[in-house]
Amino acid sequence: MTQPIMKRGAFRYLPCGVKVVGTPSQNVWEGELDWCRIVERHVQFWIGDLLNYGEQAYGEKYAQAIAATGLDYGTLCNMAWVAKKVQFSSRDENVSYRVHQVSASLDEPEQAEFLAAAAREHWTKRDAELHLRLFKRSKSGPIPTVDGTY
Repeated sequence: MTQPIMKRGAFRYLPCGVKVVGTPSQNVWEGELDWCRIVERHVQFWIGDLLNYGEQAYGEKYAQAIAATGLDYGTLCNMAWVAKKVQFSSRDENVSYRVHQVSASLDEPEQAEFLAAAAREHWTKRDAELHLRLFKRSKSGPIPTVDGTY
């Protein structure tokens, strides 16, 4: 059997799944699901920030990261670019990484407004892409809503 990549309480994380050891309570199981949701939602920023740090601190970036993560060059480049373009002060934990990715082409003040609207209106990536197109067409005034109001 493959060795676990990580152990968290009763849970053994393997390359292709999770094995449960013993009988964790429903509360513990729900907590582990929540932890997985948090990791899934934020790991792209974590990797992007680590890549940018590695480049600044060691002059290294992609060769080591490809070996360490198994992710391809394009994916890693994108994560590093989004993490560099969307500063900590603009990031919103209630907005998905994909929506942040859409906002990365905006200037910082526009990003903050865009991400605040995304959080307020619970945008998907598709919603964000539509709003970005509308915003770039208008290029003035607030970020329009899908129904065209401001």
